[in-house]
Amino acid sequence: MTDLVIPEIVQSAELQLPQGVVPGVVDHWLRTYIPSTQTTYKSTVAKYQALIGEPFEYLLASRGRCFATSSAFKTKLMESGAANATVNRHLAALRAFVEHCGPSGLAVVEWALKIGDLPSKPYRDTHGPGLERVRGMFEAANASVCPERDRALMAVLFGLALRRGEVAQLGVEDFDAGRGAFMVMGKGQGGQKVVVRAPPEVVEAVSAWVAVRGGSPGALFLRARPSPVQASKPAVLSEDWAARLAQAIPGWIPGEGPAEPQAPRADLTYRGRLSTRAIATVVARLARAAGATSKVRPHGLRHTAITEALKATGGDLTKTRDFSRHKDIRTVGIYNDNRENHGLEVATGVAAGVMGETKPKGSG
Repeated sequence: MTDLVIPEIVQSAELQLPQGVVPGVVDHWLRTYIPSTQTTYKSTVAKYQALIGEPFEYLLASRGRCFATSSAFKTKLMESGAANATVNRHLAALRAFVEHCGPSGLAVVEWALKIGDLPSKPYRDTHGPGLERVRGMFEAANASVCPERDRALMAVLFGLALRRGEVAQLGVEDFDAGRGAFMVMGKGQGGQKVVVRAPPEVVEAVSAWVAVRGGSPGALFLRARPSPVQASKPAVLSEDWAARLAQAIPGWIPGEGPAEPQAPRADLTYRGRLSTRAIATVVARLARAAGATSKVRPHGLRHTAITEALKATGGDLTKTRDFSRHKDIRTVGIYNDNRENHGLEVATGVAAGVMGETKPKGSG
Protein backbone atom coordinates (compact mmCIF):
# COMPACT_ATOMS: atom_id res chain seq x y z
CA MET A 1 0.00 0.00 0.00
CA THR A 2 1.38 3.39 -1.01
CA ASP A 3 1.58 6.23 1.51
CA LEU A 4 -0.52 9.26 0.73
CA VAL A 5 1.36 12.50 0.24
CA ILE A 6 1.33 14.55 3.43
CA PRO A 7 1.17 18.33 2.90
CA GLU A 8 4.53 20.08 3.07
CA ILE A 9 3.57 22.03 6.18
CA VAL A 10 3.36 18.75 8.11
CA GLN A 11 7.06 18.17 7.60
CA SER A 12 8.07 21.72 8.48
CA ALA A 13 10.33 22.14 11.51
CA GLU A 14 8.72 25.48 12.41
CA LEU A 15 5.05 24.81 12.99
CA GLN A 16 2.65 27.63 13.80
CA LEU A 17 -0.76 27.25 15.40
CA PRO A 18 -3.40 27.74 12.69
CA GLN A 19 -5.02 31.18 12.72
CA GLY A 20 -8.17 31.39 14.83
CA VAL A 21 -7.40 28.29 16.90
CA VAL A 22 -7.61 28.81 20.66
CA PRO A 23 -4.43 27.71 22.50
CA GLY A 24 -5.01 24.49 24.42
CA VAL A 25 -7.85 23.50 22.08
CA VAL A 26 -7.15 19.76 22.50
CA ASP A 27 -7.38 19.97 26.29
CA HIS A 28 -10.60 21.99 26.01
CA TRP A 29 -12.05 19.27 23.78
CA LEU A 30 -10.96 16.37 25.99
CA ARG A 31 -12.43 17.90 29.14
CA THR A 32 -15.94 17.60 27.69
CA TYR A 33 -15.81 13.81 28.06
CA ILE A 34 -15.86 11.35 30.93
CA PRO A 35 -12.41 9.97 31.99
CA SER A 36 -12.71 6.70 30.08
CA THR A 37 -13.47 8.54 26.83
CA GLN A 38 -10.68 11.01 27.56
CA THR A 39 -8.25 8.10 27.86
CA THR A 40 -9.45 6.65 24.54
CA TYR A 41 -9.15 9.97 22.71
CA LYS A 42 -5.77 10.76 24.27
CA SER A 43 -4.45 7.54 22.73
CA THR A 44 -5.63 8.81 19.33
CA VAL A 45 -3.92 12.17 19.84
CA ALA A 46 -0.65 10.42 20.74
CA LYS A 47 -0.90 7.96 17.85
CA TYR A 48 -1.71 10.71 15.33
CA GLN A 49 1.20 12.87 16.43
CA ALA A 50 3.56 9.89 16.30
CA LEU A 51 2.53 8.77 12.81
CA ILE A 52 1.91 12.14 11.16
CA GLY A 53 4.59 14.10 12.99
CA GLU A 54 2.65 17.25 13.76
CA PRO A 55 0.43 18.63 16.55
CA PHE A 56 -3.12 17.33 16.61
CA GLU A 57 -4.42 20.93 16.35
CA TYR A 58 -3.27 21.10 12.72
CA LEU A 59 -6.36 19.12 11.74
CA LEU A 60 -8.12 22.48 11.99
CA ALA A 61 -5.89 24.30 9.46
CA SER A 62 -8.09 23.85 6.38
CA ARG A 63 -10.59 21.44 4.87
CA GLY A 64 -8.21 19.96 2.28
CA ARG A 65 -5.32 19.63 4.67
CA CYS A 66 -7.54 18.04 7.32
CA PHE A 67 -8.72 15.37 4.89
CA ALA A 68 -5.22 14.74 3.53
CA THR A 69 -3.58 14.22 6.91
CA SER A 70 -6.54 12.17 8.17
CA SER A 71 -6.33 9.92 5.11
CA ALA A 72 -2.59 9.53 5.63
CA PHE A 73 -3.23 8.62 9.27
CA LYS A 74 -5.80 6.01 8.23
CA THR A 75 -3.37 4.55 5.70
CA LYS A 76 -0.53 4.31 8.21
CA LEU A 77 -2.78 2.63 10.77
CA MET A 78 -3.83 0.03 8.20
CA GLU A 79 -0.22 -0.58 7.18
CA SER A 80 0.72 -1.09 10.83
CA GLY A 81 -1.70 -4.03 10.99
CA ALA A 82 -4.22 -2.35 13.30
CA ALA A 83 -7.61 -4.07 13.43
CA ASN A 84 -10.42 -2.44 11.49
CA ALA A 85 -12.27 -1.62 14.70
CA THR A 86 -9.15 0.09 16.07
CA VAL A 87 -8.74 2.17 12.91
CA ASN A 88 -12.40 3.18 13.09
CA ARG A 89 -12.06 4.16 16.74
CA HIS A 90 -9.19 6.51 15.90
CA LEU A 91 -11.10 8.00 12.95
CA ALA A 92 -14.12 8.58 15.18
CA ALA A 93 -11.91 10.60 17.52
CA LEU A 94 -10.69 12.76 14.62
CA ARG A 95 -14.25 13.42 13.47
CA ALA A 96 -15.36 14.23 17.02
CA PHE A 97 -12.52 16.75 17.43
CA VAL A 98 -13.29 18.61 14.21
CA GLU A 99 -17.04 18.52 14.84
CA HIS A 100 -16.65 19.89 18.38
CA CYS A 101 -14.27 22.78 17.78
CA GLY A 102 -16.31 24.91 15.36
CA PRO A 103 -19.63 25.26 17.25
CA SER A 104 -17.83 25.68 20.59
CA GLY A 105 -15.79 28.62 19.28
CA LEU A 106 -12.42 26.94 19.76
CA ALA A 107 -11.49 27.33 16.09
CA VAL A 108 -12.76 28.60 12.76
CA VAL A 109 -14.08 25.34 11.30
CA GLU A 110 -16.69 25.44 8.57
CA TRP A 111 -16.50 21.86 7.41
CA ALA A 112 -16.98 18.30 8.64
CA LEU A 113 -14.37 15.57 8.33
CA LYS A 114 -15.96 13.01 6.02
CA ILE A 115 -13.67 10.03 5.98
CA GLY A 116 -15.08 6.53 5.72
CA ASP A 117 -14.71 3.73 8.24
CA LEU A 118 -13.39 0.28 7.44
CA PRO A 119 -15.81 -2.68 7.47
CA SER A 120 -16.14 -3.87 11.04
CA LYS A 121 -18.58 -6.02 12.98
CA PRO A 122 -18.71 -4.96 16.63
CA TYR A 123 -20.04 -6.90 19.61
CA ARG A 124 -19.20 -10.36 18.36
CA ASP A 125 -19.93 -11.76 21.82
CA THR A 126 -22.58 -9.88 23.78
CA HIS A 127 -23.63 -12.48 26.31
CA GLY A 128 -21.34 -11.65 29.22
CA PRO A 129 -20.91 -14.02 32.17
CA GLY A 130 -24.57 -15.08 32.22
CA LEU A 131 -27.32 -14.73 34.81
CA GLU A 132 -26.27 -17.63 37.04
CA ARG A 133 -22.72 -16.30 37.30
CA VAL A 134 -24.05 -12.83 38.14
CA ARG A 135 -26.19 -14.34 40.93
CA GLY A 136 -23.07 -15.98 42.29
CA MET A 137 -21.22 -12.66 42.18
CA PHE A 138 -23.96 -11.00 44.25
CA GLU A 139 -23.60 -13.82 46.79
CA ALA A 140 -19.85 -13.29 46.82
CA ALA A 141 -20.41 -9.56 47.37
CA ASN A 142 -22.55 -10.34 50.41
CA ALA A 143 -19.62 -12.24 51.92
CA SER A 144 -16.81 -9.90 50.83
CA VAL A 145 -14.59 -7.81 53.08
CA CYS A 146 -16.70 -4.70 52.29
CA PRO A 147 -20.12 -6.17 51.42
CA GLU A 148 -22.21 -2.99 51.30
CA ARG A 149 -19.93 -1.31 48.79
CA ASP A 150 -19.45 -4.38 46.62
CA ARG A 151 -23.17 -5.18 46.52
CA ALA A 152 -24.00 -1.57 45.62
CA LEU A 153 -21.33 -1.66 42.92
CA MET A 154 -22.81 -4.81 41.43
CA ALA A 155 -26.27 -3.24 41.64
CA VAL A 156 -25.41 -0.28 39.41
CA LEU A 157 -23.21 -2.26 37.01
CA PHE A 158 -25.81 -4.98 36.45
CA GLY A 159 -29.12 -3.57 37.71
CA LEU A 160 -28.71 -0.31 35.75
CA ALA A 161 -26.29 -1.58 33.08
CA LEU A 162 -23.99 1.38 33.76
CA ARG A 163 -20.57 1.51 32.14
CA ARG A 164 -17.67 1.45 34.56
CA GLY A 165 -16.59 4.93 33.47
CA GLU A 166 -20.06 6.18 34.37
CA VAL A 167 -19.90 4.44 37.75
CA ALA A 168 -16.47 5.87 38.55
CA GLN A 169 -17.83 9.37 37.92
CA LEU A 170 -20.80 9.06 40.27
CA GLY A 171 -20.86 11.34 43.30
CA VAL A 172 -22.96 11.03 46.44
CA GLU A 173 -24.97 14.01 45.24
CA ASP A 174 -25.84 12.09 42.05
CA PHE A 175 -27.90 9.55 44.02
CA ASP A 176 -31.42 10.53 45.07
CA ALA A 177 -32.89 7.70 47.14
CA GLY A 178 -36.24 9.48 47.52
CA ARG A 179 -36.76 9.75 43.76
CA GLY A 180 -35.06 6.45 43.07
CA ALA A 181 -32.78 8.06 40.51
CA PHE A 182 -29.17 8.70 39.56
CA MET A 183 -27.67 11.59 37.63
CA VAL A 184 -25.24 9.86 35.26
CA MET A 185 -22.56 11.41 33.08
CA GLY A 186 -23.47 9.22 30.13
CA LYS A 187 -21.40 8.29 27.11
CA GLY A 188 -21.87 10.66 24.18
CA GLN A 189 -23.86 13.19 26.21
CA GLY A 190 -21.46 16.09 25.64
CA GLY A 191 -20.62 16.45 29.32
CA GLN A 192 -24.30 16.58 30.37
CA LYS A 193 -25.76 14.32 33.05
CA VAL A 194 -28.87 12.28 32.34
CA VAL A 195 -31.46 10.91 34.76
CA VAL A 196 -31.40 7.14 35.19
CA ARG A 197 -34.28 5.74 37.21
CA ALA A 198 -33.49 2.81 39.49
CA PRO A 199 -35.66 -0.07 40.74
CA PRO A 200 -36.17 -0.50 44.52
CA GLU A 201 -33.57 -3.26 44.77
CA VAL A 202 -30.83 -1.00 43.41
CA VAL A 203 -31.93 1.93 45.59
CA GLU A 204 -31.89 -0.31 48.66
CA ALA A 205 -28.39 -1.64 47.91
CA VAL A 206 -26.88 1.80 47.27
CA SER A 207 -28.64 3.30 50.32
CA ALA A 208 -27.12 0.58 52.51
CA TRP A 209 -23.67 1.48 51.16
CA VAL A 210 -24.20 5.22 51.71
CA ALA A 211 -25.14 4.48 55.33
CA VAL A 212 -21.72 2.86 55.79
CA ARG A 213 -19.83 5.37 53.67
CA GLY A 214 -21.44 8.47 55.16
CA GLY A 215 -23.07 11.31 53.31
CA SER A 216 -20.04 13.58 52.96
CA PRO A 217 -19.58 15.08 49.48
CA GLY A 218 -17.36 13.28 47.01
CA ALA A 219 -17.23 10.09 45.02
CA LEU A 220 -20.03 7.62 45.62
CA PHE A 221 -17.76 4.57 45.46
CA LEU A 222 -14.58 4.70 47.53
CA ARG A 223 -11.55 2.52 48.01
CA ALA A 224 -11.43 0.37 51.15
CA ARG A 225 -8.19 0.96 53.05
CA PRO A 226 -6.74 -0.23 56.37
CA SER A 227 -7.13 2.33 59.13
CA PRO A 228 -4.01 4.50 59.75
CA VAL A 229 -3.31 2.71 63.04
CA GLN A 230 -3.37 -0.69 61.46
CA ALA A 231 -1.42 0.48 58.41
CA SER A 232 1.44 1.65 60.64
CA LYS A 233 1.74 -1.82 62.18
CA PRO A 234 2.00 -4.30 59.33
CA ALA A 235 1.04 -7.75 60.53
CA VAL A 236 2.72 -10.99 59.56
CA LEU A 237 0.00 -13.58 59.16
CA SER A 238 0.62 -17.06 60.45
CA GLU A 239 -0.18 -19.94 58.12
CA ASP A 240 -3.17 -20.85 60.31
CA TRP A 241 -4.59 -17.30 60.27
CA ALA A 242 -4.00 -16.98 56.52
CA ALA A 243 -5.90 -20.24 55.97
CA ARG A 244 -8.81 -18.98 58.10
CA LEU A 245 -8.95 -15.74 56.12
CA ALA A 246 -8.87 -17.61 52.82
CA GLN A 247 -11.83 -19.69 53.98
CA ALA A 248 -13.80 -16.71 55.28
CA ILE A 249 -13.28 -14.34 52.35
CA PRO A 250 -14.39 -15.74 48.99
CA GLY A 251 -11.93 -15.36 46.17
CA TRP A 252 -8.95 -14.41 48.33
CA ILE A 253 -5.77 -16.43 47.82
CA PRO A 254 -3.04 -15.56 50.36
CA GLY A 255 -0.28 -13.59 48.67
CA GLU A 256 -2.15 -13.22 45.38
CA GLY A 257 -4.41 -10.67 43.75
CA PRO A 258 -5.22 -7.04 44.47
CA ALA A 259 -7.99 -7.90 46.94
CA GLU A 260 -5.75 -9.31 49.68
CA PRO A 261 -6.97 -7.81 52.98
CA GLN A 262 -4.52 -6.16 55.38
CA ALA A 263 -6.92 -5.82 58.32
CA PRO A 264 -10.35 -7.04 59.51
CA ARG A 265 -13.35 -5.19 58.10
CA ALA A 266 -13.89 -3.25 61.35
CA ASP A 267 -10.53 -1.54 60.80
CA LEU A 268 -11.26 -0.42 57.24
CA THR A 269 -11.69 3.19 56.25
CA TYR A 270 -13.15 4.34 52.95
CA ARG A 271 -11.48 7.16 51.08
CA GLY A 272 -10.34 7.95 47.55
CA ARG A 273 -12.48 7.50 44.45
CA LEU A 274 -12.77 3.95 43.13
CA SER A 275 -11.16 4.23 39.69
CA THR A 276 -12.24 2.38 36.56
CA ARG A 277 -9.31 0.02 37.03
CA ALA A 278 -10.22 -0.61 40.67
CA ILE A 279 -13.82 -1.32 39.65
CA ALA A 280 -12.54 -3.95 37.21
CA THR A 281 -10.44 -5.45 40.02
CA VAL A 282 -13.45 -5.75 42.34
CA VAL A 283 -15.56 -7.35 39.60
CA ALA A 284 -12.80 -9.85 38.75
CA ARG A 285 -12.43 -10.76 42.44
CA LEU A 286 -16.16 -11.35 42.89
CA ALA A 287 -16.26 -13.45 39.72
CA ARG A 288 -13.42 -15.65 40.97
CA ALA A 289 -15.24 -16.07 44.27
CA ALA A 290 -18.34 -17.12 42.31
CA GLY A 291 -16.36 -19.85 40.55
CA ALA A 292 -15.54 -18.14 37.24
CA THR A 293 -12.58 -19.70 35.46
CA SER A 294 -12.32 -16.97 32.82
CA LYS A 295 -12.00 -13.25 33.46
CA VAL A 296 -15.21 -11.30 33.97
CA ARG A 297 -15.11 -7.59 33.19
CA PRO A 298 -17.51 -4.80 34.21
CA HIS A 299 -18.76 -4.47 30.63
CA GLY A 300 -19.62 -8.16 30.69
CA LEU A 301 -22.17 -7.40 33.42
CA ARG A 302 -23.67 -4.77 31.12
CA HIS A 303 -23.83 -7.34 28.30
CA THR A 304 -25.69 -9.79 30.52
CA ALA A 305 -28.03 -7.07 31.81
CA ILE A 306 -28.99 -6.00 28.27
CA THR A 307 -29.49 -9.61 27.18
CA GLU A 308 -31.78 -10.19 30.17
CA ALA A 309 -33.65 -6.95 29.38
CA LEU A 310 -34.38 -8.26 25.88
CA LYS A 311 -35.70 -11.50 27.37
CA ALA A 312 -37.88 -9.61 29.86
CA THR A 313 -39.37 -7.37 27.14
CA GLY A 314 -39.84 -10.11 24.57
CA GLY A 315 -37.16 -8.62 22.33
CA ASP A 316 -38.54 -5.04 22.42
CA LEU A 317 -35.62 -3.02 21.02
CA THR A 318 -37.06 0.39 21.91
CA LYS A 319 -37.67 -0.43 25.58
CA THR A 320 -34.30 -2.11 25.87
CA ARG A 321 -32.55 0.90 24.34
CA ASP A 322 -34.18 3.10 26.98
CA PHE A 323 -32.53 0.81 29.55
CA SER A 324 -29.13 0.48 27.85
CA ARG A 325 -28.99 4.10 26.60
CA HIS A 326 -27.40 3.10 23.29
CA LYS A 327 -27.38 5.89 20.74
CA ASP A 328 -28.09 3.57 17.83
CA ILE A 329 -30.95 1.10 18.17
CA ARG A 330 -29.16 -1.18 15.69
CA THR A 331 -26.63 -1.94 18.43
CA VAL A 332 -29.43 -3.32 20.58
CA GLY A 333 -30.48 -5.36 17.54
CA ILE A 334 -27.07 -7.04 17.55
CA TYR A 335 -27.67 -8.11 21.17
CA ASN A 336 -31.06 -9.49 20.18
CA ASP A 337 -29.67 -11.39 17.19
CA ASN A 338 -27.00 -12.96 19.38
CA ARG A 339 -29.59 -13.83 22.01
CA GLU A 340 -31.96 -15.54 19.57
CA ASN A 341 -29.12 -17.15 17.59
CA HIS A 342 -31.19 -17.81 14.48
CA GLY A 343 -27.99 -18.86 12.72
CA LEU A 344 -27.62 -21.90 14.96
CA GLU A 345 -31.29 -22.78 14.51
CA VAL A 346 -30.95 -22.72 10.73
CA ALA A 347 -27.62 -24.57 10.77
CA THR A 348 -29.15 -27.31 12.90
CA GLY A 349 -31.98 -27.76 10.42
CA VAL A 350 -29.62 -27.83 7.45
CA ALA A 351 -27.24 -30.31 9.05
CA ALA A 352 -30.00 -32.59 10.32
CA GLY A 353 -31.54 -32.78 6.85
CA VAL A 354 -28.45 -34.35 5.30
CA MET A 355 -26.05 -35.55 7.98
CA GLY A 356 -28.77 -37.25 10.00
CA GLU A 357 -29.67 -39.38 7.01
CA THR A 358 -26.09 -40.30 6.14
CA LYS A 359 -24.72 -41.47 9.48
CA PRO A 360 -22.22 -44.35 9.20
CA LYS A 361 -23.75 -47.73 10.00
CA GLY A 362 -23.33 -48.67 13.62
CA SER A 363 -22.96 -45.11 14.85
CA GLY A 364 -25.28 -43.90 17.66
